[in-house]
Amino acid sequence: MDNEELIQQQSEIVKQGMKRDAEEELKRIEEGNTYNAPNTWIYSDPEDKDSEVINQAETVLQGGELQDTQPTPEQPPMQPNEGGFAEWHRDRELNMNPANWAYMAGMAALDVPFDVIGLVPGLGGIDDTWDEMTKFDDDNANKFRSVASFLMPTVLSVSKYAKFLNATKLTGLTKAAANVGGVGLINGAVATISDYGEDAENRLLTHPDNFKRLAEWYPETFGPQGTYAIPEDLKTIDGTDPEINKMLAAIDETVLSGVGDLIGYAINAGKPLLWNIKPLDETSFLWKKKEQLKNLGKEAKSKIIDLDQAIKSGLLDDDQVAGVAKTKDDVINTAVNSTESAEDYVTRNQRSRQRTFDRRALQSIANDPNVQSFDPNVAQKLAPEAKLTAKPEIPGAAVKNTIDVAAQEFGEKSRNSVPTNPITDAMREKGLQLGNSWYLVDDITRKVKASGEYIDFQDKFPKGKRSEAIMRIYEKIMKPDTADGLRELLSDDRYIVKQELPSLFDEAVTENVTWLNSDAREAAAVAISDLLDVYLGKESIETSARVMSTLGKEVSAMSKGSVEFGNLMDDEVVFKNIMDRVELLESLYGQSKYQAGWNLQNLKWWQRWLKGDAAEQAARTFEEFKRVGVEEHSKIKKFRETLMSAKKTNPEMVNTLKAAYDYSDGNVDTILKLNKWAKEQIDPRGLFYSGGDGMNLFAKGAWAVTYNNVLSGLSPLRAAVGNGASLILKPMTTFARAGLSSVLTKSTEPWERAIYLHGSMFETTRRAMSDAMTRMARVHSDPDFMMKAVRKDFVIEEDNAYKIIDDMAEHWQKTDDKASQFFYGWAKFNRSMARMKWMRMGMTGMAGVDAFTDTFMATFNSRLKAYDDIFGQTGKTVDINQFSQNLKKAEMANYHQMFDKDGLLTDAAAKNASGEVALNLDDATATWLNEGLGKVPALKTLMMFPRTGINQVKMALSYTPIGKIPGFKSKYAQILQAGNDEQLIINALSAHGIDYNTTPNAMAIYKQLRDEYEGRMMIGSATAIMGYWYAMSGNIRGNGPANASERQDLMRKGWKPYTVNIGGNWVSYKGIPMIEQMFALVGDLAYNQTALGSNLTTDFLDKLGWTISATYLNNTPLYGIEPFMAVMNGDEAAFKRLGANIARGALPLSGAHGVVANAITQAQKDIYDDATGYLLNTTVGKAALPSQIDHWTGEKINEIDNPLLRIINAASPIKVHGGEEPWRLWLINSGFDDIGILKKKFDSDVEYTAEERQAIGRLMGEDQLWKKVNKMMNEPRWNEELNNLRQVINDPSASAADVKRYKDTLPVYQRLKKILRDSQQRAEARLAMDPNYKHLDIQGTGRAIVKQKMKKGMVKDAKTQAQTNQERIKEILKKTPNK
Repeated sequence: MDNEELIQQQSEIVKQGMKRDAEEELKRIEEGNTYNAPNTWIYSDPEDKDSEVINQAETVLQGGELQDTQPTPEQPPMQPNEGGFAEWHRDRELNMNPANWAYMAGMAALDVPFDVIGLVPGLGGIDDTWDEMTKFDDDNANKFRSVASFLMPTVLSVSKYAKFLNATKLTGLTKAAANVGGVGLINGAVATISDYGEDAENRLLTHPDNFKRLAEWYPETFGPQGTYAIPEDLKTIDGTDPEINKMLAAIDETVLSGVGDLIGYAINAGKPLLWNIKPLDETSFLWKKKEQLKNLGKEAKSKIIDLDQAIKSGLLDDDQVAGVAKTKDDVINTAVNSTESAEDYVTRNQRSRQRTFDRRALQSIANDPNVQSFDPNVAQKLAPEAKLTAKPEIPGAAVKNTIDVAAQEFGEKSRNSVPTNPITDAMREKGLQLGNSWYLVDDITRKVKASGEYIDFQDKFPKGKRSEAIMRIYEKIMKPDTADGLRELLSDDRYIVKQELPSLFDEAVTENVTWLNSDAREAAAVAISDLLDVYLGKESIETSARVMSTLGKEVSAMSKGSVEFGNLMDDEVVFKNIMDRVELLESLYGQSKYQAGWNLQNLKWWQRWLKGDAAEQAARTFEEFKRVGVEEHSKIKKFRETLMSAKKTNPEMVNTLKAAYDYSDGNVDTILKLNKWAKEQIDPRGLFYSGGDGMNLFAKGAWAVTYNNVLSGLSPLRAAVGNGASLILKPMTTFARAGLSSVLTKSTEPWERAIYLHGSMFETTRRAMSDAMTRMARVHSDPDFMMKAVRKDFVIEEDNAYKIIDDMAEHWQKTDDKASQFFYGWAKFNRSMARMKWMRMGMTGMAGVDAFTDTFMATFNSRLKAYDDIFGQTGKTVDINQFSQNLKKAEMANYHQMFDKDGLLTDAAAKNASGEVALNLDDATATWLNEGLGKVPALKTLMMFPRTGINQVKMALSYTPIGKIPGFKSKYAQILQAGNDEQLIINALSAHGIDYNTTPNAMAIYKQLRDEYEGRMMIGSATAIMGYWYAMSGNIRGNGPANASERQDLMRKGWKPYTVNIGGNWVSYKGIPMIEQMFALVGDLAYNQTALGSNLTTDFLDKLGWTISATYLNNTPLYGIEPFMAVMNGDEAAFKRLGANIARGALPLSGAHGVVANAITQAQKDIYDDATGYLLNTTVGKAALPSQIDHWTGEKINEIDNPLLRIINAASPIKVHGGEEPWRLWLINSGFDDIGILKKKFDSDVEYTAEERQAIGRLMGEDQLWKKVNKMMNEPRWNEELNNLRQVINDPSASAADVKRYKDTLPVYQRLKKILRDSQQRAEARLAMDPNYKHLDIQGTGRAIVKQKMKKGMVKDAKTQAQTNQERIKEILKKTPNK
């Protein structure tokens, strides 16, 4: 079939379609529908549109040719009328009708002179009035008018309109002009203001008028709150900027594709091709030059051809040839350094699209030589323009994409912008063939490799930053830990094949390994090289992530555009184009996920292969990856068919099903599975068990509420104390090490360097406070931003699942699924609660604390890099003032690169330092635990913040010498043990998230970390030594005795763990980094050496084990297992405590309630084994609970009488307790167990109730027993007995049984016991006589006997028994207290 036959056949197909449409149009008019609009054009008579449609339809039905009846620009002048035209004007909509485009463009032409008038002082109101009077009701029509008003004057001057329009060779530009009503502009009012049009400055988008129209057209990007809010912003972008791509992704799918070309050119105006890519080596320079030459404009190419022909003609002598060659070079240099003309720019894009259409046509003919159905690509002149969509090829797209993706990930571009797509239409269509998707990655990777070393024109995104952006993408789209694993894998030389491949074989040969012959070596080298290039190399891994991210952003933009410009698109074409990209994205995702897992499971794979048949291993792995690629691609193709089917039968569920497919990694691939999955997401049982995919939405909402409640109290202040202490310790550790270095090197440079690094504290604090306030304000108002800004342990990550469930809720409402609607409402209520501003107060405070820390760490690292740069360049050879100025300039330049546009820290070294301070660094153990807890959310009550606890222990250990122990593995140990070994340094920095090869000043960062960690050991050792002697004086208290019961008894006496005596007051050091652990250790050591409790008979290893576990392990998730094990062992009280903790988490703002409760009373409450008491103890109901009474004084234990001090203490994260009286200290140190004696009633095995203990304690206190203890304290006899007890304990020959016997018969203990017993007996007697306490039956069996006899009718005997009881009580009360 020749071309004429093919066109004839396609023409017949079009005619048949037109005939069918004509029949439908006639039917519409017969049914009463009309096309008439009142006074459409204001003639003497209205135009009869219905007659026009009927005439056209009859022509088609009779086999005639349809004539173009589109209104021409030469319409009769419009006459004023009584309002019909105004109404018709306002009703114009942007749709497929080209007449509307021309009309809107004509109105745009009239806008231009009014804009000029508006520039005249005092006449601005005329322009505003014109805009208001002539605006359309349709928003898209107004946007189109705005863009038309600036595009044509931007591209062409008025005097050249006719010339360009008549130049038939410029079909691309003519077509683009027609898209925006070029004819209307040429013949409209613009032609009358040639001065405006001829001024080049007026034609640039940076001109205020043009920018104003641009902002009106797309306020999201160019409006006051947009990314580019001022004209100057346009100087830093080109026509493929991600923000522009976001707009063009949709426009290019419409009949207005030429508009996109003109917008691109307008933004590019004045900028050479690839102007924003800066080569850093010769390879990159040559690549850029090649790309520029390949895309030279027509005029430059013609000149070069003519000059080449002249050179080759043989008619020139040597001097003439040299002159022509120089002219050629000048032409090339001028061309590559100049902006393209509108003609060249638009024509290049149009030709690129045309090549795509032609290729598709050839492919269609090859697939179906007879072309039985209409194909728009084959019959392009007959096809509606909406059927023909294609993306132009972009010069240097693969390289631009690497920078765009990095800019987006680091906040320089908005999250929904679209990076330059490196995939051409031809590549995409090839990649859509089964098993070919990875071809795209390979092709793009090779292009990026061929471009050499480069950076963006603003020097923001070097290779290291671009790689870091990729790890961020992997962190979002892959399973947890994949990004961290790949980061180490791709930066640690242990896992990188960096030698020339053949040399690997020499290194790999070990014992019992057969030498490979030269042929085998070559085959293995080639096979491994292919595997690295295509699948496992760092470049291909990074490319796959960039391509997936870009495709996802493009799909999002196209989907949004299909709503905004729906009436200008062909729905089927757009859906196909979107699904093409979805298919590629899903296929690449599946294969990337598999390869990432393979990489992490097969570290150093090449070394193992080289011990066998490496070529065979490589070939087998290559085939394995290809097979996986085909499987993943087949899977998504099948799902695509499901979507196509759903689009026909259940169109409203298509987007929901697609989103669920993505969310579930392809597991939800049918409507039935979607409904089942959605119901599982809102099932309340997910609070207990959510399954392998982690917490369902119901559990996420509930736990988000719980976190808000728990953190609503003192958590932000505690975080401020912890972070603040760490920030204070940093300069202390640096100065400690710097001082030693200065002494050892006899140089002041280390000390001066330390002073500079930690200088300007007041300015840094001011800036940090400002940043903290700014972040707090944003977190408070924006819950989505909170997810990025707050510590990972404290937020429940949200995702797209809520959007899917929202869509499903509409489905449940339509199907009247009451149960699903109820649970959906409950889940949404949880989420709404979690997102309320005032419920997130704790999160807001935490965000402010961490922002403060970020600023400090960014400043410190900026200074570190500045000092390394400036001192490394000049040393102290320059004037000191000049040196300081250079430092300040370098510091500020570094500082501004530390944060993204959201104000979040991005620099790897600063981020690691800040994360360590905030206890927020990623940890493999914590991640593993969080994964498990996500599957079984019920267990989160036992270990709520695993990452925080593990980081706290790690940092505490860094202040001990443990990092110097050979073989000990931690990131601190790696730094301390690296020395000058480059590979060990690389590995150590990698453990800190820092890529040695791509991070500037990496060695300076390493040296600073080494100095800091050595300084930590010095400070930690000094603290331990000084703290020990202070503790031995009884001034530091640690965890307390290993025996839990004795520990509780001590606290009932007023003894407080984790406190230090300062000025006679006991101040809590809990939560202060390093201090907490060191003081707890020395406090326990001193207690075990001096106190006379059960610790003296406890085995040394048991005491050591308790001290270490309480000091370090209690801050880890292991501590959460203790209450669980107690419950499992049948401890009823532990079960009630656990239940109360769970209930407290659900209480709104429970943390804040606890602060208020302590402000009301801080008395220790007697609530053992009381579930209600456990719950009320942290609420305002605490005041109603029975208090623990000090039986020596009759006062409430731990109560602060002064209300102001009580409130201050309640609101302070550092608690201060009054000093203890000397007699109490003597009693505590004596080891006397008074609490154990008073647990049961006098001469009875029955334990007191809480109310009885409170009453008895108060009555015993009235005896002022403390005076008797005070008297004993001053008698040498009793002190001598206690000293003798210590000697017996320290006697190696005395067994634990010997010590116990000696202790039980010790007179001092017997005397104290008698004082207590006598007072207890009297207190019980007084209580029995008090009518207010009759309900307590303190006498127990006596009253029980009376009641029993009364029930039997033995009244006389009952009376006798009662009298006996009363007489007994009176005898007790007659006894006077012992003196």
